[in-house]
Amino acid sequence: MVFIRKIWLLINFLSLDVVLAAMGGMYFFASFLEVEVPISVYLGLGLVVWGIYMLDHLLDARALNNTDEEPRRSFFLRHYKIIWLSLGLCAAMALILVGFDQTLQGFVPYAGALAGLVAGTSLLGKYAGRFGAWTKEILIALVYVAGISIFPIWQKGFELLPAYVFLYLFGFFLLALINLWILSLWDRESDARHGFRSIASVANIVHLERGIVVLAITVNLLFFASLMLQPSFYHMHALVILLISHIHMVVFLNSKRDTQLKRQILEASFLITWVLLLLG
Repeated sequence: MVFIRKIWLLINFLSLDVVLAAMGGMYFFASFLEVEVPISVYLGLGLVVWGIYMLDHLLDARALNNTDEEPRRSFFLRHYKIIWLSLGLCAAMALILVGFDQTLQGFVPYAGALAGLVAGTSLLGKYAGRFGAWTKEILIALVYVAGISIFPIWQKGFELLPAYVFLYLFGFFLLALINLWILSLWDRESDARHGFRSIASVANIVHLERGIVVLAITVNLLFFASLMLQPSFYHMHALVILLISHIHMVVFLNSKRDTQLKRQILEASFLITWVLLLLG
């Protein structure tokens, strides 16, 4: 068990669970829209997501002192040079993948637009003061949903999209926002010490906690209703969203568990999307 825990911690510190969750999110929308997404696109998404997370963690680590009490940041401080090298290899692999895959080449303009949004969101959060702190998580959630859904939507064709897809896009946006707001609450003391800004640094904490609960209730009401009103084909997709939402609420409202463990559970909850592959 100790060995398995160490392996899982390494996966979590390197954000590989987040990468798999993003790929699972893309499969969720590919399944929902009944389109085939090439493996190269999943690999491309994984490389981009991993690169963005590694770059963000590395830049955070550069701004810190030689030690930090937060385990992930400590990990990046200890392995700073090796992770930079890995990030360079990741970028090279992404370029090679695009160079040899015509599908990805046609999608480059969309990917470029998303990359611009990611960069803009990062700059907004760091340099736009209170406004940036208020809007950062909202923009990150929007970019996340766009990143996992834009290729399946492009593959399907905008004119052929079922009306239900917008409900599920909104549902995933709310899930991502709930996740980000919870993490900002847990990180607020550490972020304050290191000068990082998030919604938890400017909002009333009680109001933010209530906002998280309201968002979760909204998700539950929307997708319980969808189970009753939508065709049965979409029921498994609705149940996946409901399950992720319930996990977030159970973990968030359980104050007794270790915060690091709760963080890992929240990040792993998005892997539930891969259940659709097993059932498909």
